[in-house]
Amino acid sequence: MGHVTGINESAVSAWMVEHVGARAPLQFTLVAGGRSNLTFLVEDASGARFALRRPPTSHVLPTAHDMVREHTIISALFPQGVPVARPLGLCVDVEVNERPFYVMEFVEGAILRDRAQAEATFDLATRATIGEELATTLAGLHDVDVPPGEAWRFRIPPGIAHAYRNTGATTMVLVSFSSRPHDP
Repeated sequence: MGHVTGINESAVSAWMVEHVGARAPLQFTLVAGGRSNLTFLVEDASGARFALRRPPTSHVLPTAHDMVREHTIISALFPQGVPVARPLGLCVDVEVNERPFYVMEFVEGAILRDRAQAEATFDLATRATIGEELATTLAGLHDVDVPPGEAWRFRIPPGIAHAYRNTGATTMVLVSFSSRPHDP
């Protein structure tokens, strides 16, 4: 195994073999272009592909880059039909990789950061389809209901969560939740 910054390859490999059924040896590749949290493509000996997410290697604020929150949210959205990658495992043991991380299925796709890149990558008809699917996905996401007593599970600070509703135009509505602590 070579050295990949941000990954303790032997410890993470052992964890993935035990918890997500990966087959050693594993190969880790940083997926370029991330804005903050790091995403790695992980390929195992059988050719299975996984995505591993972790906070940046530099100093992070305690409330920023919360892998537990991110994993909790995709774990709640996946069974509701929201198109997120299937979550496979969460590791909060900092002895494994210095910071919490989670593993999900790897989903192939284009990462489009701006109009010029989209225009260079896809024809007009494909871009129109992508736009329609994005709008449909966002509308579906806005329909996901977080029961008032469950907001703490998503590590949303007590008292307030942001909820978006389509009222002819996209508006932001502040919804008050119970004051149950967000750390169970």
